[in-house]
Amino acid sequence: MIAKAGLLYLRMDPDGGEPVPHPRIPPDLLARAVSRRSALLRERVDEVTAEVLPALTRSGLRALLLKGPSTVGWLYGDEQGRDYADTDVLVSPDDLDAAGGILRGLGFDCVFDERDYGADPHAQLWSREGSPDVDLHWQLRGIGAAPAEAWRVLSARTGTLTVDGGEVETLDAPARALHLAIHAAYHQRGPSPARQDLERALRRLDDGVWAEAAALARCLRAEPAVGAGLRSVPSGEALADRLELTRDRELDVALAGGRARPGAHAISRVVSAPTGVGAMRLLARELFPPPSYMRVIASRRDAGSRQLAAAYARRLGRGVRNAPGAIREVLRARHLNRRS
Repeated sequence: MIAKAGLLYLRMDPDGGEPVPHPRIPPDLLARAVSRRSALLRERVDEVTAEVLPALTRSGLRALLLKGPSTVGWLYGDEQGRDYADTDVLVSPDDLDAAGGILRGLGFDCVFDERDYGADPHAQLWSREGSPDVDLHWQLRGIGAAPAEAWRVLSARTGTLTVDGGEVETLDAPARALHLAIHAAYHQRGPSPARQDLERALRRLDDGVWAEAAALARCLRAEPAVGAGLRSVPSGEALADRLELTRDRELDVALAGGRARPGAHAISRVVSAPTGVGAMRLLARELFPPPSYMRVIASRRDAGSRQLAAAYARRLGRGVRNAPGAIREVLRARHLNRRS
């Protein structure tokens, strides 16, 4: 994959990670090019944010900005080194269809709706040619309260933020802390921006903010996810214990968050199905998810039938390779759950 950064071309990690050092580019020049590329990406996302949220507001819909500039400006200030690539927006579940209509009017198309596939559906992915994407949320993952109740609680805990010269609404500090912990809980496989954000928040926020976040977690039935998120980083474990956050379902969240082998969460869902027929349907769904999902994870939204067939074949092959280790992980987790 080749990415343009000013007049300099950088080799990129084929798995979508950080740029791979180029053998013929001096490290300091490479660092400046990467920094410039990151700044340009953030600027483009901020432009989309300043376009989309006011458009929703003008139409009488209330929308809250999640993550992105609300996290980076809060935790990192003027420091470099934390990118964001899309705009995350939370709306009332009652306003989801209307918000989608507004995005469509701005030239976006819904390329994936998690209600079509997903264990914990909470968002839609909207895409526009030549533009950063928009993740349109009607719920936050890891919250057990009904979406309408979660919106009622979260929409009462907000502040404002200036993005690209315009004012947008975002969550207040305790609600953002809660979201950071939940986000880390579902991104536990290796280093990730979600864990980096949480570690930064643990250093910067006092116990009073975290105590409010814990109370909010109990109100929203998000305590297992918040506790698992805090305990996923060394600096958060003692805080989670001080806040007396439950360890119930911690292993379930860890499976969903990728701490175990790939495929373990899917297998856990299959073996936990109440009937054999339900288990077979879940298994088929995991092996052959809808084409919209396959196009999104492959970053090939124009993929035709041949590309999709190849993607399904690769997914099936990975599933077969990962199955033995994933099954062992699930059996271990279920054994530990019974003992606790």
